[in-house]
Amino acid sequence: MARNLGPLTAELTEAERAKFTAPLVLVHGLWDDPKSWRRFMGFLSHRGWRCIAVGWRSAEQRTSLAARDAALTAALDQLDDQPVVIGHDLGGLQALRLASRLRASIALAPLVPVSADALAKSGTWLQRLRGGEREAGRSLVAHYPAGRHLEPAAAIEELAALKDVQPAETTTPRLVVAASEDPIAPLHQLRTLATAHDAELETIAGGHAPHLEDGWEAAASTIHRWLIRSLGEELLALYEEAWADREE
Repeated sequence: MARNLGPLTAELTEAERAKFTAPLVLVHGLWDDPKSWRRFMGFLSHRGWRCIAVGWRSAEQRTSLAARDAALTAALDQLDDQPVVIGHDLGGLQALRLASRLRASIALAPLVPVSADALAKSGTWLQRLRGGEREAGRSLVAHYPAGRHLEPAAAIEELAALKDVQPAETTTPRLVVAASEDPIAPLHQLRTLATAHDAELETIAGGHAPHLEDGWEAAASTIHRWLIRSLGEELLALYEEAWADREE
């Protein structure tokens, strides 16, 4: 079901049988859209979660990290219940940055601070995601293939210059999910990121888009079990049988 959530667009999938008081808000990464979460939403809604995948309405909302965070914060403020945010890629960084506002924060293959020189030599995002050959002279600022929205160059330049992500001062449970073959956010860097943010670290198989790749169910299941284990039945469960899902 498509709708608006404050300043953002949203795709809503209701729980097949509601078990949890916290909605899941899913935030996509660079050059992506809410449709990328449809597999996860089907999996998680079947297990009792209300899922809301958000997207950006305009380029102005994506010009900087601060603008993205402001738009996402305004959207979260529209919810009746404090949410859990699951973010991928740049959305994963947002989940960590806004952790103090959340019931729990989950960063799936989040971007990590890297040097501008490394980004400039990286090739296009799609090439990195697929692990293919890099085209000389093309950078992350290059146009993405047709069918994907463009990211403002200013936002990419800000990310290229990003040296650190300040940990939120909060006791909110945080999880970083690292994929073993991720060429963009490698395990050793995500281990450091998780330690800095006092987050747990889970490792799964796959590349930079584990929610879209073969075996995506393992990533969704890892997140589902972690949420129940970390937040507890009394906080989240509406039905007694929800606690049994922790071992599913």
